[in-house]
Amino acid sequence: MPALAHDGAGPLVSAQWVIDHAGNDDIVIVDIRANVENTDLGDSPYIEGAVSAPYNTAGWRTEIDGVPGKIPAIEDVTGLIESLGIDNDDHVVIVPWGTDSTEFGSATRVYWTFRYLGHDDVSILDGGWRQYDAVGGARVAEPVTAEVSEFEVTLNEAVLATTDDVLAALDDGTKLVDGRPVEQFRGETKSPVAAAPGTIPGSVNLPHSEFYSAEFALFAQPETVQALVEAVGVRADEANITFCNTGHWASVAWFGLSEVLGNEQLRHMLQNVATSSTPNASNPYLPDAVIDRSPAAVAAAFLTAGFAAIWLLVDLRQATLFLIGGGLGAALYHGSFGFTGAWRRMVVERRGRGMRAQMLMIGLAGLAMMPLLAAGSVGNQPLVGAIAPVGVSVLVGAAMFGLGMQLGGGCGSGTLFTVGGGSARMLVTLIFFIAGAVVGTAHLPWWLGQPSLPPVSLGQTLGVPAAIAVSLAGLGAVALITAMIERRAHGDLERDPGPRRPGWNWLLSGPWPLVGAGLMLALLNIATLIVAGHPWSITYGFGLWGAKIASAAGVPVENWEFWTWPAQAEALSSSVLADSVSVMNFGLILGAALTASLAGKFAPRAAVPLASFAAAALGGLLMGYGARLSFGCNIGALFSGIASGSLHGWLWFAAAFAGSAAGVRGGMSRSRNTALFAAALAVTTAAVAYDHAENGVPTPAPAAASAPAAGGVAPCAAGAAPCAAAAPCAAAAPLAAPPPPPAPLPAARTERAAPPPPPPARLPEGTTEAPDLHVLAKGGATVLTETLAGIERPTSWEKYPAGEVFDPQTGAQWFYHSHDPSTGGGEHGHFHCFVRPDGPDGPIHHLCAVGVDPHGRLLRLFTVNHWVVDDDWLDAGPTIALLPRFDVHMPQPNYLVNRWLTAVLAAHENEIAELIRTRDRVIAAHRRDNGGDAHADRALEVTAEHRTAP
Repeated sequence: MPALAHDGAGPLVSAQWVIDHAGNDDIVIVDIRANVENTDLGDSPYIEGAVSAPYNTAGWRTEIDGVPGKIPAIEDVTGLIESLGIDNDDHVVIVPWGTDSTEFGSATRVYWTFRYLGHDDVSILDGGWRQYDAVGGARVAEPVTAEVSEFEVTLNEAVLATTDDVLAALDDGTKLVDGRPVEQFRGETKSPVAAAPGTIPGSVNLPHSEFYSAEFALFAQPETVQALVEAVGVRADEANITFCNTGHWASVAWFGLSEVLGNEQLRHMLQNVATSSTPNASNPYLPDAVIDRSPAAVAAAFLTAGFAAIWLLVDLRQATLFLIGGGLGAALYHGSFGFTGAWRRMVVERRGRGMRAQMLMIGLAGLAMMPLLAAGSVGNQPLVGAIAPVGVSVLVGAAMFGLGMQLGGGCGSGTLFTVGGGSARMLVTLIFFIAGAVVGTAHLPWWLGQPSLPPVSLGQTLGVPAAIAVSLAGLGAVALITAMIERRAHGDLERDPGPRRPGWNWLLSGPWPLVGAGLMLALLNIATLIVAGHPWSITYGFGLWGAKIASAAGVPVENWEFWTWPAQAEALSSSVLADSVSVMNFGLILGAALTASLAGKFAPRAAVPLASFAAAALGGLLMGYGARLSFGCNIGALFSGIASGSLHGWLWFAAAFAGSAAGVRGGMSRSRNTALFAAALAVTTAAVAYDHAENGVPTPAPAAASAPAAGGVAPCAAGAAPCAAAAPCAAAAPLAAPPPPPAPLPAARTERAAPPPPPPARLPEGTTEAPDLHVLAKGGATVLTETLAGIERPTSWEKYPAGEVFDPQTGAQWFYHSHDPSTGGGEHGHFHCFVRPDGPDGPIHHLCAVGVDPHGRLLRLFTVNHWVVDDDWLDAGPTIALLPRFDVHMPQPNYLVNRWLTAVLAAHENEIAELIRTRDRVIAAHRRDNGGDAHADRALEVTAEHRTAP
C-alpha cells in the first residue's frame, strides 16, 4: 500500500517524519541537492538511506529546440526514476538544500514531474536538508546505490499547460499566474532565456519568494497561501495556469496553489515566457502601451484643475508643490521605486539592486540639501531640515513601521503611488495608515517623554564637508554590503536595464530605469526643499487628514496635546490646501494615476479578500502609528532625514530594516503579528492613561495672560529644543533652614524699600546641588549677589552678566533680567534659560524663566511667548527633549550659581515640561480666539507659570 495512504504523509513532510520513517522499504528519499561534495559538511553529508539525483545534473530537466527547462523524453526521465529504485508502490520524499525559494523550486519542479508522470505518492521535506540537519537526523558518508526497479508511467496531462492552452486562456478568462520576481514581471529586468522584458498580457504576479521563508526554512502555511492568492484576485477553486521562464520558479507557485491549497484545476507551463503573445527576439522592446484614455483624461483634468484651484485659493507656492507631488508620483510609478519590495528582496532573495538605488538617491539629494540647509535660506525662503530627536520613540516607531511595510504591502510613498495606480488593497492600507497616524498623535507626547537625545545635525556638528563625507561613506557602506551579499548568493549583480520602449516613448509610458527614477526623486526632493522650505514628507499629512475627519465627527482632537502645539493647531484649524505635505500627497496620487493610465496599467480592482484586507489594515495601523512616533516614514525620516544630515535618519533606517526583516520572516503568522501590535498599542494606551490618572491634566493659563505682578518680560535674544518626561507640578519642599541670608540687593535704578529678609533660596528636598546654596550663604552671598557682582545698581531689563553665560560642552546658556521695581510684586528679576544644541553659532531655544526675589529666593518658573525672547521656536515636544541638556559647569559669574540654576531646572523638570506644553496650548487657544499671528501678539506675554513660593 502506498505510504501516502497509510502513513499520513502530505505534500510536505517534516524532518521528524523522515526520521520516524527511516528504514521503511516503501519510502524512497531522493536527495536532489547539488554540489554536496564541495560543502563543509564533513565526512557525513548525506541523509541515511537516501539516494542521490542532483537537480542540475541527474536529468530532471533538459533543453529542447533551444528552450531550456523542458521535461526530458519520457523514456529518459523514466529511466532516471527506475535507476533510483523507485517503483509505483513507493512513496517518494524529495530533499533539497532548503536555502531559499529559488533552490526550493528544484524540489517543487521534481515533485511536479512525478505528478505529471502519474505518481501521486510524493512529498517534499519541508525546509530540506536545513531542517533535517537542525533536528539531528542521522547522516552517512555516501548515498544509497539502489537496485534498478520498474516504473510505469501514466501521464497526467491535467497538470501541464502548453502554449496553446495559454493562448486560449487569454480569451476564456483563465487566470495566468507569473511566478517570477516582480522586477521581471514588470519588465524592469529580464532573464537571459526570455526574448524580451515583460509578461504575458493579463497575468498576475505571485513571486516564488512569497511562498518560502529562507529565514525559517519553511514553506508557507495554507492560510498564508490563501491570503497571497486572494491578494491578486486568484481563487483556489478556479482554473489557473502558472508560468515563469523555464518552469522552475512557477513550480513553487503551482505547488502552493495546487498541493497546499488543493486547486485541482491548476496547470503548470514549462514553455518559456517569450511566446507568441509576448515580445519576441526580433523586437527587443516592449509593445507600445495602450493608454487607458478615460482614467488618463480624468487624472490630467484633476491635476490641471487642482493646480489652478490651489493657486487661486492659497498661492502659487502651494500650487507648485502640488505639481512637484505629481512628478514624484510619476517617478515612483514608472520606476516601481518602492522600499518595501526592495527590502524584501534583500532579505529573501539576497538581491540588493533596489537598496543600492535608494542609497544613490539619498546621497545625491544630500549633496545639495546639506549645503542649502547650512546657508539657511534661498532668497526669502528660510530652509529647515528633517532633523529630529534620537530616542526611544524613533527606535520603536521605526521598527513598527518596518513591520507594517511588509504586512501592508507598501511604505508611505508606495502606498500613495499604488493607490494612484488603482489598487483597492492599498486604499485599505491608506485608510488604516491614516487611523494609525491619528492614534499616534494622541500618544506622541508620552513617547517623547521617554529617554532621548536632542536632534543631532551632522552638518552643524561636523561641518557640511565632513557631514557629506560621513553620510556618503555610510550610504556607500550599505550599498557595498548589499553587493557583497548578492555576489555571495548569486555570483553576480543584477543590472538595471536601459529603456525598454523605442525612442522616447519610455518617458511617458515607462518603465523607467530604477537609477533614473531615483535621480528624478532626488531632484524633486531638492526642489521641495527650495519651494516648501522643508524636505519631502508624507505621513504628517495622514495624521492631519485623520484629525480633521475625527474633528468633523465630533472627536475633540483639538484638545489633544499634540494638536495644541502651535504649528499643529494652526494646521488643524486651516484649510488642508494650506498644508504643503497634504497638497504634495494629493499631487502624488494624481501623478501616479496619470502615469499608470499612460502605461496602460490603471487597473482598479474592488474585491479585497478578507485575509488580504486584514493584513492591509494591520500594516496600515502599524505604519501610521510608527511613523508618528519616529518623525516620519521611509521618505520623511529615512530619505529626507539622512539627506538633511540628521542622525535620527540612520537610527530610523536600522530599526525599520530590522522590523521589515521581522515582517518578512513573520509574514506566515499574521495572527501573531496582530496580537503583538494590539498588545503594544494597549500597553502604550495604558501607560498614557496611567500618567494622566496619576499626575492629572494641567490647566492652561488664560489665553491672553498678562505680565506677572512683578513686571513684564521684555524682548531679548534667546533659544529652545527636543523632549523629556512630563509630569504635572508638585509642591516643592523647603530645605532645612541655613544661616540667615545677607542683606538684599539694591533694586533697579528706581529704588524701593526691600521687604524683610526672608529665608534663603529654596529647592526641593534631595536636590544634589542644594549644599551650594549653603556655601554661598556662609560667605554672605546669594545667587543674585554673585550674578550681579560689581553692579552697584542693576538696570531694568539689562542682561547680566555681560555677554551672558554659555557652556560650550552642553550648549546651556542663561542671562539675568532685573525688573522695574515700580511694578511691585516682590520679584527682583528672573533668569532666562536656553539651550544651543548645535554650539554657539547654532539655533537657540528658550526653555523657561526662573523668577527670584531680592534675596535670591526662588519664587516661580514660567514660560513666555515667542516675541518675548525671539528664539528659534520649537514646539513642546522638541523643546522638552532639551531640558536634560541644561547643565552649566562654568566658573563665571560663579560656579555655585551655575550649579544652583542647573539644579533648579533638574529638580523641576516635570513642572517645566508641563509649562512648555501649556505654553503651546495657550498660544493655540489665543490664535483660535483672536486670529492673527499669536506668536507676535504683545498682549500675550507670559504663557504659563508655576509658583514655588507663596
